[in-house]
Amino acid sequence: MGSLTNLGKVGVLVALTLSFSASRVCFSTVANYTQNTAIGLCSQAILQTLKVGTNGTIAYVTTTTTPQSTVRSLLPTFCNRRVAYPYLEPYLAVVGAGTESPLAAMLSTPTVRANFVRALVAFVKSYPNCVGIFIDFSGLSTSQAYNNLFRWIIKGISPGKMILGLSMYARAFNVSRVSQFGAQGTAISTVASYCDALLFSSQFGIQTNSAGESISSSSSMAYVFNSFAAIDIKLNFARSNSLGGVALFSLNTAGANAELLRYVTSVIAPTPPAGYTYPPASRPTCGVPITFPQPGGTTTQPGGVTGGTTRAGGEEKRLLLEEPQLLLEVLEEQRPLLGEPQLLLEEPQLLQEVLEEQRLLQE
Repeated sequence: MGSLTNLGKVGVLVALTLSFSASRVCFSTVANYTQNTAIGLCSQAILQTLKVGTNGTIAYVTTTTTPQSTVRSLLPTFCNRRVAYPYLEPYLAVVGAGTESPLAAMLSTPTVRANFVRALVAFVKSYPNCVGIFIDFSGLSTSQAYNNLFRWIIKGISPGKMILGLSMYARAFNVSRVSQFGAQGTAISTVASYCDALLFSSQFGIQTNSAGESISSSSSMAYVFNSFAAIDIKLNFARSNSLGGVALFSLNTAGANAELLRYVTSVIAPTPPAGYTYPPASRPTCGVPITFPQPGGTTTQPGGVTGGTTRAGGEEKRLLLEEPQLLLEVLEEQRPLLGEPQLLLEEPQLLQEVLEEQRLLQE
């Protein structure tokens, strides 16, 4: 089993050690963000756009419809949203799984790893409106689910450094009418937008809220998603266990008004950063009224404070990529973990058990 010998370095690297009252970490994929206003409801935003290339070069996350040239042209539209929302901290994510040979070579070969660190630091510095990087190495199989929570790591990590992941999309199924989980159905392959689920539930109602998930069903289709009532269960869990905040995936499926993100923000960070207002909603189109933010939500910048950014309810913690050696050391520590399960915070019950064990050990 591998281990992280200096967890403090990882905490600095990802820079997500924030108070619960402020953290709304918004994941996103490549798109044109020039007109995106929902991102202004996030405290941090993470664009999943980079990966390890051959011999430690920088490569890009591409699709058949989004080639590398398109990714490079759209990337600045994400970083530059910080001009409109100076309190926002945009990050570029390096994504990958242990099955990718360039990633494996980078983690196992010191010279390739050094090449990648130099290339990555230079790349991020060329986008000054993005404040740093986020390392997102994952790829668990279903058979590894039993080990998706490293108890021996968690027992040494403060709950305030953990972020609870929330889905900002829906899953759709072709079914005969259902009212509870466990019914038979055929999944529709694409991820449905959150707005689609809201429109559907406004017509057919919500049949159940269970374990933080909701079902809305007609005679032939069902949506499973985070309704506002369901998300309250998860927010209460995060608050009662003093977690560091929440992360939502993704801005791309959030809808024009990002109704779920807007609701989460109204609950855990209702006051905008000093001197700013949260972006108002456009005309509601998803079947629910929008009341946040209320008009006149500007707060005042404290006297004598200049430069930097502020965040409602949280201490400022910025990641600056001025220490390539730090990143090199962290990636070296990740090398023994290649192929090992990573930490997932998608199972509140498992986390609850671990936190209880930690409490008993401290008594």
